[in-house]
Amino acid sequence: MPIWRGNTYRFTVTAATAAAGDVYSNNGQNFTVTDAIAGGTVLFCTGTGAPTATGNLVRVIGTGTDPIVFSAVTAPNTNWGTSTNWLTDGSGAGVPTALTDAVFDNVSRDCTVNVAGVCRNLNFNSGTGYTNTITMTNGITVGSTTAATAAAVTLASAMGINGSGSISTRANNSVTLTSNGRQWPNAFGIGSVAVTSVSCSVTFSGNWVIGGTLTIGAGNLQYTFAGAINITCNGNLAFNISSTSATNGIVATAGSVTTIIIAGNSTWSSIAPVNIGINININAPGNTVNIGDNCCYGGLGTATGSNFTYTAGTVITSGTFHFLYAPAAANYTVNVNGSSSTSATTTNTSGINFNNLSLRTNVLSNAQSCTLSSPICVVNDFSITSYNVTKGIANLLSNNAYLNKSITINGYSPSGTTTFRLQGTGSWSENNTLTTGVTGFGITNPVVINTTGTITLTSFVGVTSSSITYTAGSLILTGFGFRLSGATLTGFGSGGITIPTIYHTTVVSGTGSGARLTLTDTSPVQITNLIFDGFNTNRAFAYAGNIGFIVSNFNYQQTSLATTSIVYLNNSITYIVTNSFIFNARVANNTNNIMQTLSGSTPNAIFTLNFGASQDVFGMGGLRIDSSAGQTIWSRKGLLTSTINWQNWTYPKTRFSTSIG
Repeated sequence: MPIWRGNTYRFTVTAATAAAGDVYSNNGQNFTVTDAIAGGTVLFCTGTGAPTATGNLVRVIGTGTDPIVFSAVTAPNTNWGTSTNWLTDGSGAGVPTALTDAVFDNVSRDCTVNVAGVCRNLNFNSGTGYTNTITMTNGITVGSTTAATAAAVTLASAMGINGSGSISTRANNSVTLTSNGRQWPNAFGIGSVAVTSVSCSVTFSGNWVIGGTLTIGAGNLQYTFAGAINITCNGNLAFNISSTSATNGIVATAGSVTTIIIAGNSTWSSIAPVNIGINININAPGNTVNIGDNCCYGGLGTATGSNFTYTAGTVITSGTFHFLYAPAAANYTVNVNGSSSTSATTTNTSGINFNNLSLRTNVLSNAQSCTLSSPICVVNDFSITSYNVTKGIANLLSNNAYLNKSITINGYSPSGTTTFRLQGTGSWSENNTLTTGVTGFGITNPVVINTTGTITLTSFVGVTSSSITYTAGSLILTGFGFRLSGATLTGFGSGGITIPTIYHTTVVSGTGSGARLTLTDTSPVQITNLIFDGFNTNRAFAYAGNIGFIVSNFNYQQTSLATTSIVYLNNSITYIVTNSFIFNARVANNTNNIMQTLSGSTPNAIFTLNFGASQDVFGMGGLRIDSSAGQTIWSRKGLLTSTINWQNWTYPKTRFSTSIG
């Protein structure tokens, strides 16, 4: 391996023996041997002055050959690119290449990287460590062009570093980075030079401090980081990893999770949203961090405890930030202290306000979750974004999401708990809300609409096992509405909001939460069209809460999948239909095809069909329902028990007789 011996005298000698530290004289100057030779023909020495062009080296101290005859000498220079400045041990000759190492030890003197340097491994800590100065006029690329060959960079604690050249490692299968406590003041690349490889494992020893741009990645690769150390980035942070494969990104090692600390006046950039499983902490007091488009966190490769955290500094965001979701991956935590202000901007001096935020997913089952330790703020658009699937899963847990513009659900959240607070002007939409069956739609996150602006539905949207609370603002629902399963509606009646259409979707039988809509308010919920779906074998639809509804068109049509289904109305609560009452079963005279009071035998639920409304009731009966305030409800072939103002329809009978005479 080439060992740096630049800035010394290189003598071409007749075969001789000398030990390191032996002292020889020539031309009135002393020369100290740097490296032992035994029958060697090249001798490196430091000197107090210049020797003669040829001649003898006379021994002053030591037991080496005396004299040593030399036929040529190369004067000292510090250039990396001078082949005679490198001592070899038989494994390589001259200037290091991608197949040979570059080694600096305690004997090595100053070096200037006067050309673009390359080497297989770069080691400044041989012997007792390099204590002189390397001047980075150019950069050094470390690693073999053969991916299977390991690469390493090892700094020395007392080494000096001048110049602005970078160190970049190739994306070899194995890369080891050891700092020995020395900061690297310039740009640094981790696996940032491509080789023919599909993965790169990087092992860290000691904390790293990078003064220039830290670049990670070289295109279509997965990286695995190991080492519970900090990489403090005082310059920019650039992820150069493509999203060609869903597995691309940085995988954290369980129990040994690496942390990147963004600490300077920095820009964080990414060429694509990819998996980031290592910790990222913005801790830049007095500085400003810019987060660009496609930056991201989470997804495949997170480990227990993986987190994205804000600690200090001013943060400015642009483009879209992504939280990623992967199947069967460890859950992760985000703690960024987003603003709750309705006038929040993309600049935050005490946290992070996202310009746009996307929950990016291709997961259909067993999805990981993102838990918020503090609120998030989205200044513009928030979305669940599915790729390679129609509706992927993305669960956001705990705390609050302050959403100041639009919310787009191109996916669904079956177990999210973060409260979505719609507090600006924008739209709310969802893809395939009505066509994906009884599951796989909507969000379980509570939604609160409290704005001085306008929220406009641009499609049907779903909420399951959660709630929608209307507090204030203009809510435009024209032509659309909600698909609800196990949901609670609050504030719509007293807020004067008429919901054009509700699809009441059930996923269970009985009165459990999966069948129930809970209505909570001081005034009835006004609904134009109430449509029931989710019929599958034995299912039920239940209503709870302290208030009822006023519905123009009640449309209950069992499908071919249904055997029986029951509609439960809450005791003593009034439910009114004003225009059309369709209440049809497929099977007549079945005791489980009924409308009945929710619990107990008294008091009855009150169901009123206004005078002048049409009705079409077949196979559905009633149990403990009081309809005395409206017109009589006529059921064809439904079973009636303890109902008030319900009657069985008796089909007319016609007698025909003929008389002759």
